[in-house]
Amino acid sequence: MKHLLGLSCFIAIVGLLVASGCDRQPKTVDDISQAQTLLEKERNRVMDQLEESVDAKLLNKAIDLGLWQEAARYLKTVSDPNPEVKLAEARLLMKKHRYKQAEQHVQDVLTIAPENRQARLLQARLAIRAWNLQEAVDIAQRLLDKNEQDVRAGHILGEIALLNRHQEKAREWARKIQAWDSEYPGGYLLEAEVHFWEQDPGAAEAALRRALQLDPFNADARFSYGYAIWRRVDATRLDAMAAQWNMALEVDPLHYLTHWHFGNGHTNLTYADYAQPSDSAVNVRLDKADSLVATGKVDAAINMTRDVE
Repeated sequence: MKHLLGLSCFIAIVGLLVASGCDRQPKTVDDISQAQTLLEKERNRVMDQLEESVDAKLLNKAIDLGLWQEAARYLKTVSDPNPEVKLAEARLLMKKHRYKQAEQHVQDVLTIAPENRQARLLQARLAIRAWNLQEAVDIAQRLLDKNEQDVRAGHILGEIALLNRHQEKAREWARKIQAWDSEYPGGYLLEAEVHFWEQDPGAAEAALRRALQLDPFNADARFSYGYAIWRRVDATRLDAMAAQWNMALEVDPLHYLTHWHFGNGHTNLTYADYAQPSDSAVNVRLDKADSLVATGKVDAAINMTRDVE
């Protein structure tokens, strides 16, 4: 009897662990090769399903997995898109930073379905991009009035609190969201952002690990996790940082913050990685271009660099 009770308790514990998300693959957080393997598996699965039927859920999944060209191709095959498909296309346009076009798609849906939750969430996101923060707050608050535990609406309000530098308020939203839905990765991502604001990258890293266990293909979490590694100020960890950022670009090729940091020289590379045998000879020839710039002959300097190239 004791053995049976012990077994039932063990099963119950396992059930709780699974329900809380502990069945996820934690190795995909740090092991990028495993994350890539899982990504390819998911991509193949989604593409196989899209071959059979094109619907908004699959299109959104393809977009989240970085299959932008494939999603765009399937979108063109839909002759009479329903609101959900239109919103999937709006999401793709937002990922490509084509906000005016995305806004038109969202407005088209709201014209025929003013209470469409997904359209309102995208409308709030577009308002944030345009720095119309109060408009975004109003939209998110209306969604919470309808469902007081709408995690995505709460996430929006938490992000806006951070943009207004109200860290404590953002922390409260993170706690609420996690309590409402412990499986929603955005609650932990928001918590991490609060920790970054408070100059505590170690605490942010722990929250981001949880977010990535729930969603290994979240580009924002991948970037932020790499950023937390960078904040360790440990040169031996720069390859791990870059691996996280490259994973972010794998699923979101135009991820702004990743491009911004890589583009500003926050990389794992040194000059030796870029050096060419001809550098010394080229530099001598380019000295004249510096002289031309100094005397205001910019066009001549540009033409000279092209000749050297």
